[in-house]
Amino acid sequence: MLEAYRDRFRWFGFIILSLISMMSFAQVKVPTQQYAFPFKHIDVSNGLANNHVSAIMQDRKGFIWIASTALQRYDGTNFLTVADFNRLPGSLFYEDIYLFEDRDGKIFIGTPINIQVYDPLKGRTKVIPLKMDASNIPVALGCRTFIQDHTGTIFAVSDYGLLEYDSSSNAFFKSKILPTELQPSIQAALMEDNLGQVWMSSKDEMLILSRDRKQIFNAEHNPHHNPVLDIKTSFKQCYQDAKGFIWLAGRDNHLYKYDPVKNQLESFRFDNPDLHPLPGGYRGERTFDITSDTKSNVWIATKQAGIWRYNSQTGIFDVNIMAHNHDDLGLHYNYESNCFLSDRDGHLWVGTDAGVNIVSLHNQSLYRLDHRTRFKNTGARLPRSEVTGLFQSSTGDIFIGYWGQGFSRLDSQLQLQQNYIYDRQNKPGSIPEEHGLVWSFAELPNKTVLIGQENGWISQFDPVTRKMRHSQPPQFAEQTVLKLYPENDSCVWVGLYKIGLAKWNPQSGEVQNYPSILKNFGKSVTVMDITRENDSMLWISTNTSGVILFDINKGLVKQNITFWQPNHHFINNVSALHRFNDTSLLVGTDHGLFLYNAPKQSYKPVNIQETPFDEWVLSMEGCKEGNHVWLTTPNGFYKYGLQEDKLTTFVQNDDIIDNRRKIRRSIARMQNDNLLVGASDHIIVLNPGKLDVAPSPPDVTIVSLSSSGEQIDIDAAIASNTAVHLEPKQNFIDITFKSLQYHHEPVRYYYMLEGIDKNWVNAGGILVAKYTNLPPGSYAFKVRSVNTGGTVSAHTTTLLLNVEPNYWQTWWFKLMGILLLVILVYAYFRLRLYLVKRRERERAAFQKQIDQLEMKALRSQMSPHFIFNSLNSIQKFMLQNESEQAVDYLGRFARLIRSVLDHTQSNTITIAKEASMLENYLALEQLRLANQFEYDIYIDPVIDKDFTEIPTMILQPFVENAVWHGLYHKPGGQLKVHFLREGNAIHCIVEDNGIGRMAARSMKRNNGHSHLSKGLQITRDRLSIYNSRYNLNASFDIEDLVDADGNATGTRVNIWFPLITD
Repeated sequence: MLEAYRDRFRWFGFIILSLISMMSFAQVKVPTQQYAFPFKHIDVSNGLANNHVSAIMQDRKGFIWIASTALQRYDGTNFLTVADFNRLPGSLFYEDIYLFEDRDGKIFIGTPINIQVYDPLKGRTKVIPLKMDASNIPVALGCRTFIQDHTGTIFAVSDYGLLEYDSSSNAFFKSKILPTELQPSIQAALMEDNLGQVWMSSKDEMLILSRDRKQIFNAEHNPHHNPVLDIKTSFKQCYQDAKGFIWLAGRDNHLYKYDPVKNQLESFRFDNPDLHPLPGGYRGERTFDITSDTKSNVWIATKQAGIWRYNSQTGIFDVNIMAHNHDDLGLHYNYESNCFLSDRDGHLWVGTDAGVNIVSLHNQSLYRLDHRTRFKNTGARLPRSEVTGLFQSSTGDIFIGYWGQGFSRLDSQLQLQQNYIYDRQNKPGSIPEEHGLVWSFAELPNKTVLIGQENGWISQFDPVTRKMRHSQPPQFAEQTVLKLYPENDSCVWVGLYKIGLAKWNPQSGEVQNYPSILKNFGKSVTVMDITRENDSMLWISTNTSGVILFDINKGLVKQNITFWQPNHHFINNVSALHRFNDTSLLVGTDHGLFLYNAPKQSYKPVNIQETPFDEWVLSMEGCKEGNHVWLTTPNGFYKYGLQEDKLTTFVQNDDIIDNRRKIRRSIARMQNDNLLVGASDHIIVLNPGKLDVAPSPPDVTIVSLSSSGEQIDIDAAIASNTAVHLEPKQNFIDITFKSLQYHHEPVRYYYMLEGIDKNWVNAGGILVAKYTNLPPGSYAFKVRSVNTGGTVSAHTTTLLLNVEPNYWQTWWFKLMGILLLVILVYAYFRLRLYLVKRRERERAAFQKQIDQLEMKALRSQMSPHFIFNSLNSIQKFMLQNESEQAVDYLGRFARLIRSVLDHTQSNTITIAKEASMLENYLALEQLRLANQFEYDIYIDPVIDKDFTEIPTMILQPFVENAVWHGLYHKPGGQLKVHFLREGNAIHCIVEDNGIGRMAARSMKRNNGHSHLSKGLQITRDRLSIYNSRYNLNASFDIEDLVDADGNATGTRVNIWFPLITD
């Protein structure tokens, strides 16, 4: 019973609250607006898959993603189809697609039957599975929207309830943050507010999840008395704007605005008179989407009541744009506006069932006047034609000249007063020029406005009587009046097409031509602009002869100035002049600006980052500040400062950057300091004080990479900052790049491929970099953009490339080739060395054999010599009957002979054995000479006598000579044989105190001996062979010893051997 009363009380309370809420409902009135927003359009004729657009999104790179019957990526020029949802050609089965980009750059796609994801790292789309029992998986999922909350968790609303994404298993599952009984009631709206609370719509109310996801607030649990929770309806959209207001699109055809700070709720409804009224006469339209523009204004898309703007400053809906399918600049839809996108450049994209509509909202301080503009107190509209001239008179009237449509006059409040066009009957308010071509305006001191036209016509407009009188001086030769420069009421300088300059008196009609200008150049001259230099001189700009300083008193050309730039050579098409002071004249040409110094007769180009400003200057107008000037080009307007010598560009929407012809595009300053700028078929009114300086252009995006026409996937490489690997045959590449901005502001591009380009390359309007026959290796392609004001993009975009080599270009193949070459060269030299060494060994062995034979022959010559002498001694003992001495001698002789025989095959002998043989020999000689001499054999202790070698029996001949030629004739003789070490040599000394060599030779001659001793010669030969064989330097010398009186005291032999150890 208590529960029943509680239910009755709840429904009674709901009825009371509903009545109170209905009292605060506000029907949004259609605003009376003068401004007509111009739209551009994208539909199937431009490459869109289908005109029924259900979602538009811009990713972090700047690409626009459009969902219709396919998901397409748009770069401002081309479409790339990523996924196709249209299984039945021509059907609209997938009419509701939802797009969402997570923080990793993956794009989630919600469709009626599943959820898909496009991964740019892998460059493909795949279906995300559902983690639930197979029996519970619905046939049609009906996914409606996504969010990623502050924790990074991704939620999706579907017909199955609230889903949660598990990135580890790449699957969605039924979220557990909601009770099971609430899951089936969850509908479309889903949002996380600035406090981290999640708002979601159920079938008949809004639910709010607390930041920690532990509490659910609804009508039954509403401790903060949130009025939104008391609304009994479901919601299609939920959106929080920049100021924190929460907007809710109710399915009860109301739009709600909730202020969370004040806890206040407002509601709005958009009536459509074409609908059948609901009970109570209500004809409200349903809201489909909500977004904000760059100025924080909120835009509402309705089903058939068009789109609405809520002005965040005034707090009212001040713009309503309905469908105008017949207007090529209007909003196009048949039944509904489905979705919004407010892009990063300030465009509002509207997806409808007639394609995509794009309106520029860059600078909403700009005010456009065109053929669609509605004016107060008149049903007349402005002509739709190119604007050729703009002027505001001193009375405040604004004059707009048109190509082929005469001119229009507006008051100072920009309300249309009258259009003036050619009329055959010459009715009042008509102009005489039959083609309606108006080119120039000026005002006389008496406030009469002059209108220069085609075919030499000038009309004089009286601002008081609003009447005109017309003149066509024959001296004008029916040429176009391009410039009017009044000096006073009776003197107007006229710039004419082809025939130069004329002076016209509006009062008397007198005209003076100056044919000297044409004669000076020998050709026709068109005067584009005129300004004063002094009382007698005029500056005149021409389209073929540069700038002319003209002496009006003498009627002569005083000076002619043309300009020069490296890229364009001589520039002589001068369209506009502005004189700052007596020194500085600013000259606008078809290739930029030049500042001319009149006293110095010199000029310099106006540069942007050291590069000449290279645009066609169409018109110039002085600023309120005397040292600044406004100027227009085909790509917008700029401000030049003389003192700073700097150009400034501003945020401009497509209303400004829209001149498809380079005719005049005038600029004029109004009395309230606002500017009027002419464009292709409209004019723009702007407040210079509210202009925003243009920021850096968007970073350049690498759109595509192709090789020989074949596209190469680069998304994964760019996202992970890794190199794109190219096969050897893919070394002919085209790289397409672009700053992803979706209006016509010109951007210059500079690129370079590190390793190929030494300097930055100016793309010159061609957004493709081509490279052919790239060698294998790693490269970095870099590209950046610069806007017309010289501001460079914040970052340089880089694409890493790695061209794989052919196998014969790989390092390992080259290394193997080098190794093989090294091996071949090494083998060749080894073989060559082997052959040379073998030949040398053979030669050395042969030489060794020869040397050994020579040594043996020498030793064989020495040995008989010694034996002969020894046998003579034995014979002597036997003849003298000294048998015991003969036996002793013979024994010693036998031992000596044995030692000689033992070493006869060796070329060297140790010092110890050599000393032993010498001792045996000396003992034999001492015995034979009856101890007539003494001998001493000494070996230096530092010498290792058992391992240090000298040539065999090399000392024996010197010792023998010392005994027989020195000591034999001198009793009591002494013989020394010493072995000394001196450095790296062995010094052998054989010294006697005999009679000396001179006495010995004299005694030998006196005794009649003719025998020639061969011992010394044999020793010399042995040493020579020894040195040659072993590459040594053994030698000996003989020294005669004398006393102080010069008498012979003996002989010393010094023998030197290199130190050789065994």
